[in-house]
Amino acid sequence: MQVVVVFFLFALLCSRLQSAQADIEFSREYKYSIDLFEGYKIHWTIVGDDFINLALEVVSLEWVGFGIAEPATGSMGGADMITGYVDSSGGHITDRWAVAKGVTPAADACQDWTLLSWQEDSETSTTVLELTRLLQPADTRQDRPILDDGVPTKVVGAWGNSDTFGMHKGRFTGAVNFFVDPSTLQEPLDQIKARSDVVSWALLSSSYPIPMQRTTYYEKCFEVPEVVQDAHVIAIEHQVDPSSEPYVHHFVVHGYTEQSCSRTSHMVYGWAPGSGPFVFPEEAGLRIGWGTDSEGAKFKSFRVQTHFDNPTLVPNLIDNSGIIAYYTSTLRQHDAGILQLGNPTVFYGSILPSGISKYVFNCPSSCTEEHKGPITVFRSSGHMHATGRQFYTEHRRANESAVRRTNMEFYDFNFQDFNNREVYIINPGDHLQTTCIYETDGTVIFGLGSEQEMCIDFIMYYPLSNVGNW
Repeated sequence: MQVVVVFFLFALLCSRLQSAQADIEFSREYKYSIDLFEGYKIHWTIVGDDFINLALEVVSLEWVGFGIAEPATGSMGGADMITGYVDSSGGHITDRWAVAKGVTPAADACQDWTLLSWQEDSETSTTVLELTRLLQPADTRQDRPILDDGVPTKVVGAWGNSDTFGMHKGRFTGAVNFFVDPSTLQEPLDQIKARSDVVSWALLSSSYPIPMQRTTYYEKCFEVPEVVQDAHVIAIEHQVDPSSEPYVHHFVVHGYTEQSCSRTSHMVYGWAPGSGPFVFPEEAGLRIGWGTDSEGAKFKSFRVQTHFDNPTLVPNLIDNSGIIAYYTSTLRQHDAGILQLGNPTVFYGSILPSGISKYVFNCPSSCTEEHKGPITVFRSSGHMHATGRQFYTEHRRANESAVRRTNMEFYDFNFQDFNNREVYIINPGDHLQTTCIYETDGTVIFGLGSEQEMCIDFIMYYPLSNVGNW
């Protein structure tokens, strides 16, 4: 499947940039350009196999910043950033590293960006910084590479209140494929919506009154439309009610092979803040329909569970959130599903100790042997709550040789997304180990509550198996 340029506004804080950018004369030509945010534009050229020339064009006369985000989450924590400004003495830049969430990014030991040119236009309030850097700097500890692997690079941007670098006035996060012309490509979900054989199906909460309590789990059952005999869901889009958005903690969707959400369920989808629309690979989808199925793998109903977090007990909240599923009767090669690694039962008896703590959950070879054959994993997403700091799953073959490590170096609850950089195979007999690292005050336990903790790795795979969670 070809991955195209995408951009999601995961977060916007404090301020919008004001006016349209000026007509800028750059010191060199740039092959590509994209508006990342209102008043924030970038231009770039990949030079040979080694360098990127990048121009920031921002409606701001104060400091501006741009960075390569933590690749799994896209968060500001762990970002490799460049900040700069223009004053009467010229242009100034600093290569920075965001060591943790909420900590002012410090200057790198190695200053890998080079400032080529600068401009400041007071009439249009525009700052331009033209820069260059290696695509893969030698400093792998504080600099992040820009990879040509078909997956968009997650980026961050910000601007301040003065030339002195400090608290941002506003910020955004997004994703750019620096190796593809953005003007020639559509977002994957837009391509699916444009297809004549695709039907949309809304699974929304429908005016649900959110209770005046800290944690609420609301569930609603939806039956597949009776006209659907055999189809695949090929994309899922979250829809969060703007009026209740601050209180929507996450969604979990389970599929049932019987009507009325009865009998055994399979988890089929999850959404949390920071996640974008989910598009399945071209060879797989969620099988739905009322037609005869010898293997009993078609889902006939879905239960959408919404977790609400109302810590200040705000009254009179009404929610209409949920998901939009897109399905087609043009069947694909494989039926897909989700497995949960780590601690899916959300049970662990003791209180997490004060300070930094680490919890390790194993899926030994005996649990993967329950599958009849290999499974292909095409997406994964780690999930913890507010005190989570780092998350990773290690995958080893039966002979104990390490295969890979799926890593979230800087976990942030508000920046959760599916990791799709690598498609890989899990064979029967493989060993998987999920590790979660927390920083708590000594009062937190594992549980379903918003103030409690979790450690779950959701992996999406095919072909669908009747095996439960790992």
